[in-house]
Amino acid sequence: MKISIILMTVLCIISISCKENSAPIFGACNPAGRYFNRTVLDKCPAAMPVDIPHYALELTFKAKDTVDIFNGIEKYTLPYTATDKKCEFRINGASLFGEMYFTVDQDSTVMLYDTAWTKLTTPSTFKLAELANRGEWEFETFINECVIAGAYINIVDDKTKQVMFLPNGQVNGLKNFLSYKLCFSGDCLEETEPQANTIEFFTDKGTTEIYAFKMLSHRKHYQFHSIGEPIPDVKGGRSIGPMAFEILAPKRMD
Repeated sequence: MKISIILMTVLCIISISCKENSAPIFGACNPAGRYFNRTVLDKCPAAMPVDIPHYALELTFKAKDTVDIFNGIEKYTLPYTATDKKCEFRINGASLFGEMYFTVDQDSTVMLYDTAWTKLTTPSTFKLAELANRGEWEFETFINECVIAGAYINIVDDKTKQVMFLPNGQVNGLKNFLSYKLCFSGDCLEETEPQANTIEFFTDKGTTEIYAFKMLSHRKHYQFHSIGEPIPDVKGGRSIGPMAFEILAPKRMD
C-alpha cells in the first residue's frame, strides 16, 4: 500500500513537471494594456505609416492569452502562447509567411518579431503610452498629434482667424468644419493621382470635404488643395487642384 502511494506521488510530480515544460507559465512577463508601434510613430511626420513596413500599429492585451491587433485597416484578435524562452511569446496564426513572436521587457516595451511579414532584419518596437492622460488614446490620436495638432492662423480676406487642430480630431475656427480625419491607411491612400497626403473634414451640415495637403515647413505652414470629383466606377485617381486655403503657425513674440 505504501509503495503504491509513493509510486502515485512520483507519477504525479512527473506529470506536473511535464505539463510545466510543455506549457510554460506566463508569469510576470505577461503584458497588459495597449501598446503603440513606435518604430512607425518615431518617423512621423517625415514619413507616414504607409511608408514604413509594419504588421501592426497597435497591440492591445486584455487577456493573458489573446492580443487585439490593429493594422491600420482592420482589428482582429489572435491567441498567443508562451515559449520556452523567458518573456517570449508566439502569436498563433499571425502570418502565412512565418511564425511571429514577441518579447516583453520590464520597461513596458514589446518587441514584435514581424520580420517574416515586413522583410526587415529588425523587429518593431511597441510601447505603452508615456503619459497617464494618454491611456485612452488610439494610434490615430498620436498621428494627429504628430502631423497637425496645434494652434494656427488662417488669413481670409486680409483678416486673421485663429484655428485649432486638436489631437482627438476636433478642429475649431476653420470654415464650418467640426472635425477632421487624416488618411494614413486603407483605400483613402489612393484618393488622388499623383498620390498625396489627404485629410477629410466633417462639416456642421453633416457633409464631408476632402483635401490634399502639404507641410511646407515643419509644423508651421500647411497648404490645402482641392481635389477633383470622384470618377465613376474608378477607385481614387482624383486630380489635385489649386490651393483652397492655408494655415500658418503664429509667429512668436520674443
